[in-house]
Amino acid sequence: MSTALVGLATIIGTTVAVLQYADEAAASSAELSLDSPDSLVVPRCAVLGGRASGTGDKRLWLAFQTSSRLYTFTEASIRSDGRWSSSPKTISGANDHDLAVPVTLFLLPAHESQFLSGIIARANNGAGGYWLASSLPATATNATTFRVKRDSVSEDPC
Repeated sequence: MSTALVGLATIIGTTVAVLQYADEAAASSAELSLDSPDSLVVPRCAVLGGRASGTGDKRLWLAFQTSSRLYTFTEASIRSDGRWSSSPKTISGANDHDLAVPVTLFLLPAHESQFLSGIIARANNGAGGYWLASSLPATATNATTFRVKRDSVSEDPC
């Protein structure tokens, strides 16, 4: 019986590896970019945009890294022409003027995107709460990091 289970596990393991390999190949062909990444100055309540191609059925997310090296997330919507835009997102503290903020674009499978959306919605709880993570999701692919600069004026959150 254990030989059959080992054989079955090997078959399942091989199948999973093939599926993961196909998924990784599709993900590696994706290209993600941010509009004006080298000169982008944003208000505290930021809406970012850019281009995405080759994403397949994956969802585009943005991770904003805090000064504590933690992440906050927001999902972006991709239009049929490949342009994407994020939801409004509060980045950094009220007095963090002129701060360079790392923003990472990454892709997630649809079911994991739905899961992350649920966690964030629960943390926000309609009361302006927030949720911080110590890393990007383990299944994030095509992670590309840019730096945006907080403006020297705005202090209002989203």
